[in-house]
Amino acid sequence: MSKNYGLTFEDLQNAKDKIKKQSDYLENNSFTTSTGQEKTLLDISYSANLSERYYSRILNKVNTFVSHGETIGLVPIFLTVTLDGFFRDFLKGNYKRWSRETRERYIKHIPNNDRNGMYLDYIDKQQTLTPKDLYKILGYQLHRFTKDDSLRDIRKDGHDYTFIRVNEPHKDGTPHFHILMYLPEQYIPSVYKAFRRAFPAPRNHKTLTLKNTKGKNKRDGKFITDLIIKKPNGEKETVPHYETHGFQTEIISASGYILKYILKSFNNLINGDELDFLQAWYIHNRIPRIITTHTLVSQDVYQKVAPLDDDWHHLTYIKVNGGFTKDTENNYFKFDDGCGRKIIGDNGLFLIENGGKIVAQYGNKITKPPVIRLRSLDFTINKWFAHLPVTSKPANFNILRQYRIWIPPKQYRYYISKVFEDDTLFCYGDKDDFFMTFDDGITFETEEHINPVRKLTDFALFNEYQYFDFDTSNPARYAMLHNELIDRSLIVAKAVNPNDYNTEFYDDLQQLNTE
Repeated sequence: MSKNYGLTFEDLQNAKDKIKKQSDYLENNSFTTSTGQEKTLLDISYSANLSERYYSRILNKVNTFVSHGETIGLVPIFLTVTLDGFFRDFLKGNYKRWSRETRERYIKHIPNNDRNGMYLDYIDKQQTLTPKDLYKILGYQLHRFTKDDSLRDIRKDGHDYTFIRVNEPHKDGTPHFHILMYLPEQYIPSVYKAFRRAFPAPRNHKTLTLKNTKGKNKRDGKFITDLIIKKPNGEKETVPHYETHGFQTEIISASGYILKYILKSFNNLINGDELDFLQAWYIHNRIPRIITTHTLVSQDVYQKVAPLDDDWHHLTYIKVNGGFTKDTENNYFKFDDGCGRKIIGDNGLFLIENGGKIVAQYGNKITKPPVIRLRSLDFTINKWFAHLPVTSKPANFNILRQYRIWIPPKQYRYYISKVFEDDTLFCYGDKDDFFMTFDDGITFETEEHINPVRKLTDFALFNEYQYFDFDTSNPARYAMLHNELIDRSLIVAKAVNPNDYNTEFYDDLQQLNTE
């Protein structure tokens, strides 16, 4: 019987349908390059589930990670971390193995806050958890590991460490991590102690039979091998070291170790393989396959730079040595090697400068208005909304026409309203768009929600926009679709105001449709 990783055949089919829709959307949308070539979005995609080029890109990424670690004199260790067996029972709502004593031991290892999730409360209430829930719990343990003083000391002492993590499911869908980590050799003993503190599951600490070790003896029930480390002053010291299933230093091929787990996480499109339960597990649970530390140049930046410079290792070297700046809000980044050569990405325009001259470029710069943080503006309470827990627009300021809005989470909700002749008040908000009616200008009641366009997938959004029927649908929804496409950078156009119900508004829309 094949493994299903906790998924049903319906889950598998839903994942296949999702990937099929994405593939169709990318294949049916094309563009013309500067050299006159006609390409589809699928041609330039590097998606793990859609692109045949994903394999070569991931090899490049792993080889860069390994070569960078070796270049700066770090040594590899391989971590395999999992959860205790009773967590698997939680997937079925079974809490027979969860006791008061167990809770006391694990109270530090299970998150219970708004940021990481109230999982200890969920467990106390004996709620059924999902693989994504267990993924977050294990991720929390990893977070505590990376925040341990032993790892902080590495960077405090002027050194560095990096890791690449592969997420993988057990056959019942419970996630576990494989981590290839590079760090200075002299810190291995202290990092091992941090590992034991952060990951309590016994499987992580089960003794591993050692190979090619000298002077192997037994102490406190664990095998110990002598590890020779070099101190910062150049002296050598022999220290005891543990080898377990979760913490290994006997690594022959670091890239081979981690690639074994990476490559089986996606289907081989070159061979025509179809999506199976393993790939569907990542899609269904929305769990990424690979995560790296910030030391490595991120995937999104590299993909933009690669047409000009695909040397991932050199770009990483520039970043590590302080020659990289990034402004996410304004969609800008710059690599500067310190010798006059710069690689710049600025709102859709990517170029290489050498000695102050542009030697290569592609794309076109998209001019965007500045980002305004709402908490820096003055607000007034509109009398129509006085009894509602919302804040009205700034006085005498039509902000949606002039600015992109950065909305602080949970602090504000922002509306622009307009009253129509049929006693309907249209409200345009940051999360929901809906109609309200009023009686004598005082009492408001929500009639119905318009389908929020922000919940649509890219494919559904573009499809509805392309085939929008003005005769049967509200034109304001078209404007919302239009603005959402701009926000997602799927089209380049000027944003429109959903409240503009006039002839000029229709003419503008028709013109946009024909461009």
